[in-house]
Amino acid sequence: MSSRERGILIGLAVVLMAGLAFTLWRAREDGVVGQTPGGPTTAGTWDTSRLPERGPVLREETTPGGVVVQVFMEGVGDPVAPDQAMDIRYSGFSPVSGAMFDRGVKQGLVLERGGVIAGWIEGLRGIRVREKRRLLIPAAMAYGEQAVGNIAANSDLAFDVEWVRLEKHDMREGAGKEARRGSRVLVHYKGTLPDGTVFDSSYERGEPIWLTLRRGKVIAGWVHGIPGMRVGGVRKLEIPSHLGYGARATGKIPAHSDLAFMVELVDVE
Repeated sequence: MSSRERGILIGLAVVLMAGLAFTLWRAREDGVVGQTPGGPTTAGTWDTSRLPERGPVLREETTPGGVVVQVFMEGVGDPVAPDQAMDIRYSGFSPVSGAMFDRGVKQGLVLERGGVIAGWIEGLRGIRVREKRRLLIPAAMAYGEQAVGNIAANSDLAFDVEWVRLEKHDMREGAGKEARRGSRVLVHYKGTLPDGTVFDSSYERGEPIWLTLRRGKVIAGWVHGIPGMRVGGVRKLEIPSHLGYGARATGKIPAHSDLAFMVELVDVE
C-alpha cells in the first residue's frame, strides 16, 4: 500500500470517528434518554446533580415500587381522591444527562383509571392542588424494557409535576344579571404574569370590551372562569398556562405562562 493510500484510509477513519462523536453528542443534546441507569446507587440514593434546581426538598418518601417522591412546594386543600380528575403539568428529564425529553399537561388524569406509567400512579398519590413534586422513577416503574420515542429501553426517568387548575376568587359580589357560558359580556380587566408584570389592561385603555364566553373567542380560562359572575361583581382568575395560551407566546406573554386576571363584569346581553 502506498503512502498516499495509507493517508486516505487514515483520513477516512478520522472522519468516521468524528461523525460518531458528533452523533453521540447530538443524541445527548436532543434529550435521548440513555440506557445507563441514573437511578439508585449502591448507597440507595439518586444522582440528581444534572437535573434542574428546584429549591430545597421539603419532604421525601419512597413508594413501595421504589419511586422517590420529593416535594418542593406544599399544596392546598384535600389530597387527591382515587376517582378525582386532575390536570397535571409535567416536565420529563433524563437523570443521566439532565436533558428534557417531554413537557406538557396531562388533562383529566384519574389515578384509579390508570393510563399512565406505574411510577406516576404511585408518585401522585396524596398530591394536593398546587403541590410541586419531583418523581424519580426506576425503569421497572416506567417503560421497562420497552423503548418509547426518544426514551431508550431500561431507562430511569425523572418528572417534575404539579397539580394545576383554574382558581376563582370573588373580590366583590355582583347583584345584576348573571353571566353564563356563551353569554356576550362587557368587562373591564387587568392581566398580569406571575412576576406581577401587567401585560394587558382595559383600564389603561379607558373603556371596557365586549366579548363572547365561547371557546375560540376567548381563552379557556375565561370561558370557565367568568360564568356565574353577576353584573357589578369583581373576580380574580388564576389561570394555568394550558387554559391560557399554552406553548404559544403572544405579545408580552411568554410561552407556557400562567396568567392572573382581575375581571369586573360591567354588563351582560
